[in-house]
Amino acid sequence: MHATAAPVTTASASPVRHAMGRSGVGATRRFMPSKCDLARVYVDGETLFAGDTGLAVDELQAALVGAVSRGDPERTRKAFAVAVAHGITLASLAELSVCAFDKHRIVVAMAFDESRTKGPLDEGIRALLEASTGESVGVTHEQHVTAFTLSNGVLVLTETGILAAGLGKEDLESLAAAPREGTNGFEESSRFTFWLKYMENTPEAVTFTMLLGPEGYRVRSWSPPPDGMRDAFAKDGRATAAVLRDKLTSLVSKLPAADAKSPTATVSAVDVEAQDDHLLVSMTLAPTGLSHFARTLAKDGDALKKALAR
Repeated sequence: MHATAAPVTTASASPVRHAMGRSGVGATRRFMPSKCDLARVYVDGETLFAGDTGLAVDELQAALVGAVSRGDPERTRKAFAVAVAHGITLASLAELSVCAFDKHRIVVAMAFDESRTKGPLDEGIRALLEASTGESVGVTHEQHVTAFTLSNGVLVLTETGILAAGLGKEDLESLAAAPREGTNGFEESSRFTFWLKYMENTPEAVTFTMLLGPEGYRVRSWSPPPDGMRDAFAKDGRATAAVLRDKLTSLVSKLPAADAKSPTATVSAVDVEAQDDHLLVSMTLAPTGLSHFARTLAKDGDALKKALAR
């Protein structure tokens, strides 16, 4: 049994028109609350999913959907087919910001590169929501937003092409009309291609970043030592860091080249340092490394099944 959504109404003279690019870089961060107890995430999709990487990630998406066995696999595959038909995939994601209060309360704002989507974005989002939920989605065109009403909440698409969810309808509409000033704890994110902060200001705090440079992606992870290394780390952090550095260096040396046409290592410049009660792990991922990993995983059925089973 599915709830019947409100009928389509039009509060403005015509539907909102969306044009990605007018929202500006970092615009999704303006929808984020200042308090995010569990995690903050920022993705510069225009950089991360550019060119062949976006195509490879879409191939991985397709493989993951094909391997789904939990929940309602048929609905999942139907929804993905609708997403592909409208070009609403990771390859078209221009920017993403996420604020998680906890595992159940999450605010999301995303912007799409409409040169990669197909047809009106609001029509594509409505079709995708209906395919993924099985509900009839109510659509209301208002002054600054197109609102999509579901039985468990509302999503809004702003006139500048930002899709936001996780707050009340009035809050979302207010932010669409007048986004928050500042970046609400996301200040550091503007320097990175991918940025994650988890459980800030706690002993379990984690920071993970990726930054694209001339040599590829510089990847850095600052986190507590693995469970199996915590006792050793407490006794001698520098020695534990050296052991982990040797293990990671040995592991990445066995990876195949990122590009079959050149000897470029997929991962290089591995380093591990002890910083207070955390480990700082850094490495460089070749420019083609992400597409290489995505395609390798997409072709590995066993690895996909293990990933989906977690």
